[in-house]
Amino acid sequence: MRPETIALVGGAFVVAVAIAASVLAIDGIDTDSLTQALQLTARFSFAVFWCAYAGSGLAAVLGMRFRLGRDCGLAFAAAHTVHLALVIWLYQVSSTAPLSVRAAVFFSIGLIWTYLLAVLSVEKLSKFVGATAWRWLRLIGLEYIMLAFQADFFPRAVHTGNLRHLLAYVPFAALGLAGTALRMWGWIHKSAPRMLRLRARTAERSIRRL
Repeated sequence: MRPETIALVGGAFVVAVAIAASVLAIDGIDTDSLTQALQLTARFSFAVFWCAYAGSGLAAVLGMRFRLGRDCGLAFAAAHTVHLALVIWLYQVSSTAPLSVRAAVFFSIGLIWTYLLAVLSVEKLSKFVGATAWRWLRLIGLEYIMLAFQADFFPRAVHTGNLRHLLAYVPFAALGLAGTALRMWGWIHKSAPRMLRLRARTAERSIRRL
């Protein structure tokens, strides 16, 4: 990997570890502090994921090129590894399962997509699966991961009357919706020239027929 990629991935991992260690050092090691550490590391990894998810759309809005999608995706996988370790730890010390079986399966699929995309981001592997398959895998994987985040953020942002709780979830749910809107704009921005060329060819053929 490039030095800047290593720096971004390593930095994301170190920050996630620091967040978790700070919470556990201050509040002690119990289910409540582990849950809080989980929530904070999830928010941090979501911020990193958002850059990979919506970066190209944001760049399109600003009239720029975005070249850090792969790096941000790898950094997200590194940061989320800390979150996964905390989940496993919580299951070890908790007397009851933190999640239902259905929820655990749902979020586990998101983790599988996270690491699958990280592995396939290696150039040789992405070439092996083919450009078209890689684009579809990346599209489906990124959208599923965003769905998993929103499945956690959005219901809690909508169905709670506690102001502190609202402030903890509403900004992230809104950021997720903004990311989806930016991605849609990015798709439109990329497809517009193709549509114009297609219309020009269609018009040219019609004129020739006349």
